[in-house]
Amino acid sequence: MRVLFVSCVPLEHAVTRYRCGHLAEALTASGHRADVTWIGAPTISINHDIVVLHRICANAEGWMLARAVERSGATLVYGADDLVFDPSAKQLPGWVQRHAPRHKKMIDWARGNILTSTKWILVSAIANSGSNWDIIGNFPGQELLEICADLPENENKNKKLILGYFSGSNTHDADLLMIAKPLSVFLSENKESVKLRVVGPVKIPKDILTSGAEIERLESVSWRELPALLSGCDVNLAPLVSDDLNRCKSAIKWQEAALVGVPTLASPMGELCEAIEHGVDGLHCAADTDWEAALRLMLLDPARRATLGTTARQRVRALADVRRAQVSPVFKNALPTRKCRPVTFLNPLGFGKALIKQSLKSQ
Repeated sequence: MRVLFVSCVPLEHAVTRYRCGHLAEALTASGHRADVTWIGAPTISINHDIVVLHRICANAEGWMLARAVERSGATLVYGADDLVFDPSAKQLPGWVQRHAPRHKKMIDWARGNILTSTKWILVSAIANSGSNWDIIGNFPGQELLEICADLPENENKNKKLILGYFSGSNTHDADLLMIAKPLSVFLSENKESVKLRVVGPVKIPKDILTSGAEIERLESVSWRELPALLSGCDVNLAPLVSDDLNRCKSAIKWQEAALVGVPTLASPMGELCEAIEHGVDGLHCAADTDWEAALRLMLLDPARRATLGTTARQRVRALADVRRAQVSPVFKNALPTRKCRPVTFLNPLGFGKALIKQSLKSQ
């Protein structure tokens, strides 16, 4: 079996890593051939049985690529890890929402074959197209597992309680704002014994900034550096505003913290409801009072905190094994019935992007 993953963004992005790289890694480990590229590549060689277009819409280059896949005889699959194909998802950034009809068109071109990361995305896809594909949940890759296993013991244990909030993009202002009141009160009341670490592009609410507690603000880091920052925290905060977009998010925030033994306090939203067993490997916090109680527990009961983190680490590694084993059988079900032939896709827009990228590097 030969599978090609084509992502909407370059290979270093988390979108590509989780939804393309890790799946390819699992297929390779099962004895299959799997390659990963991105839509901006000047040349894409298609010599595969299945081609997954992850978050690639039917714009000029996406449409040309889909036609090339069709000429090769390979099964065309549309991949999604959020609602970029749903024009009714009002929480999408404007420019993403404007492209939603083109994503829907690509799903139709793929004959309803769609690979999603959560069941909530698949439910929406079925409503939009009559999907006949499957779900493969996100899971950590082998390199991340090894990095986390090699991390030294957290030197901050038994000192200040460090709360961590990690934002992968600038779209989480409303999420942090949602817990501004209970978090600022907790910080203010325990300013001598608690520290807040905020990583990534998110606006810190005024109530939190004026709490009097120590606040450490750090820029985004590469995914290889992230485990060390997470490991330096005692608690991971994962609030999510209740909306359709957040309901479709996977539990990556819980997974990455769990890998280094850090418990997560999370909104009971989407996959986080299933990933976290409340009181066993993390805590669900729906209302302000839940957040207040959970934060106090994390401060006053370090033994309970440690148990939650240890259990979370055991469970996320078991989850990774289960999901990795699901990859090969799912793709085998999509093998084409006809013989495939090699096709080379020459992307004129990709040549232009490569030239621009090279020009920027030389400046």
